Amino acid sequence: MIVTTKKLFEAAYGKYAIGAYNINNLEQTMGLFQGCLMSRSPFIIQISKGARTYTHKKMLEAMIRTADEIFPEAVFAVHLDHGDEQTCMECIESGFYSSVMIDASHEDFETNIAITKKIVDAAHARGIVVESELGQLGGVEEHVSVSEADAKLTDPDTAKEFVERSGCDSLAVAIGTSHGAFKFSGNQALRFDVLSEIQRRLPGFPLVMHGSSSVPQEEVARINAAGGAGGSLPPAAYGSPGTFRTAATAPECRCVRRASRARTPSFRRPRRVPPPCFPRPDPAGSS
Repeated sequence: MIVTTKKLFEAAYGKYAIGAYNINNLEQTMGLFQGCLMSRSPFIIQISKGARTYTHKKMLEAMIRTADEIFPEAVFAVHLDHGDEQTCMECIESGFYSSVMIDASHEDFETNIAITKKIVDAAHARGIVVESELGQLGGVEEHVSVSEADAKLTDPDTAKEFVERSGCDSLAVAIGTSHGAFKFSGNQALRFDVLSEIQRRLPGFPLVMHGSSSVPQEEVARINAAGGAGGSLPPAAYGSPGTFRTAATAPECRCVRRASRARTPSFRRPRRVPPPCFPRPDPAGSS
């Protein structure tokens, strides 16, 4: 069942992380649905601008719709990852996506608000929710490339104003994570002080943590101690030394990990069980 990320966040906030996984092909789609049902977890399917070109947007939509029929117990959102204005509008108009991310973080503050609000107005009119980004993560993810020198942490003093004026439903924050497989080079570290200040100004508001696929185990322990939760990454994942786990902070965070770096399990039907801690929503109110 396709729901909005807002529905997922409402059920998970302060309890557990919602994993978000980028897919590009059939094998990743099947592995994602099977793995999440085996672990009894709701999830977010992320489709990037590059994936929409590589596989073709109609093929991706058809695979996901078919998987939804094969695995009717699955509860998930379909989300555009790092969209520009044009791609967001295309996804909104398609009627397939339940959530889009508008990434205008490279723009100045006022322009970022204006672009985000434009997407929010169009999306909300169709029952679709919007994620936006304030601050900039370092690293490389498809067309998004930011050097460490140009990376900017989210300013807690402007986060509340941004959310209120833009109307976004969740906010991607820059707290020291980075896109790509290699993490924490030089003096990089997670800035829990910045995260705490953002949370204090936006209590109960869903925060999104991108670039979380190789967060060190000791940092995850701190996150879990603050009320978050994590799930094991496969041995194929790499980044900083040690054992890696998907991480979530005390405020509900969507932890991004590319499914293309995950092992695809053998194709076997999972046990028919509903995801935990997530009541089956009323279809009439699932948007």
